Amino acid sequence: MKYRTTTRQLTEALADGFLTIIKAERYYKLSAQIKELNTEEFTEYIQFLNESGIFADFIGWYFEKADKEYVVESGRMNPDAECIIIVFLCVNDGVSVEDIERTLLFWEE
Repeated sequence: MKYRTTTRQLTEALADGFLTIIKAERYYKLSAQIKELNTEEFTEYIQFLNESGIFADFIGWYFEKADKEYVVESGRMNPDAECIIIVFLCVNDGVSVEDIERTLLFWEE
């Protein structure tokens, strides 16, 4: 099951050391091509986006647990987006699933 999260929450989970990026990809919907993204660059991009203020909230992120990793993506449910960003994350040692999900899970205020 997919759950909603935000740019801020994703950045927080990475910065707090709960999750580590295994791989990030850009999937092009029309051509079905996949381009692997540099994980360091992706981290810089997500941090920059998070610092953009209100514009960070325009990105719809969704996550789901898959075995011992998490998959976070954006763009799949947006019919106007040509790309899907897919990020594969592993759980760091000593971090509980509850900690991760409490950090990532978006609660509407």
